[in-house]
Amino acid sequence: MKETISHEEIRNAIAEIYNSFYRSNRHQGRRRTLAEWEKINQEVEQILKKYDSIFVEKILEAFIEEFMREDLEFKEKVVDKL
Repeated sequence: MKETISHEEIRNAIAEIYNSFYRSNRHQGRRRTLAEWEKINQEVEQILKKYDSIFVEKILEAFIEEFMREDLEFKEKVVDKL
């Protein structure tokens, strides 16, 4: 995995991660299904293969952590209502 990538690769990776990956997987007001998590995992693998960069890996890890927090927060809200 590359430690550095070009400015153009950074721009392209950030645009792809935000516009395609994040926007299609952001919180929908409910917990994600197993199928949705599998889709997320496949997308991460494709993006990592395309950019092969530690920088991109860290961005994707941050988004996955955010997705996990969103699911946990939703679960906690549902449990609180019980």
